[in-house]
Amino acid sequence: LDEGGNTRIATFNVVYQIDWGANMFTILNINVKNLNKVNLTTLGSNKDITVNASIKNNSVLEQSAVAIIGVFDSNNRMTNFTFKKIKVKGGNTTSISSVVKVTSANSIIKVYVVDNLKTKSQLSNLISFK
Repeated sequence: LDEGGNTRIATFNVVYQIDWGANMFTILNINVKNLNKVNLTTLGSNKDITVNASIKNNSVLEQSAVAIIGVFDSNNRMTNFTFKKIKVKGGNTTSISSVVKVTSANSIIKVYVVDNLKTKSQLSNLISFK
């Protein structure tokens, strides 16, 4: 009933999507190796390295997002990155792997998940490697 005393019936289609926000995905671990497949404990400069990460979808529904492996300088500026669009079934885990160039011994590797490359809303924790 509206202010004028009129009644109306309307039907609406509603699509409800749970917004898990920053907890939708979890970066479970990362592994950093040189190109000879030797595990690294620290980063050196001017190296190509391989970064592997495991990512878990915490929701019960299949979710799509973008996983980012970034190289950051000492001022927290991204100097290099790679990304992979991921689609993970509810409760499942996926892996990503990429070779990135480290240009400084002060670089930091960061792995995290965002909704897309335009808005870059973070959907996971962030794991760093120095």
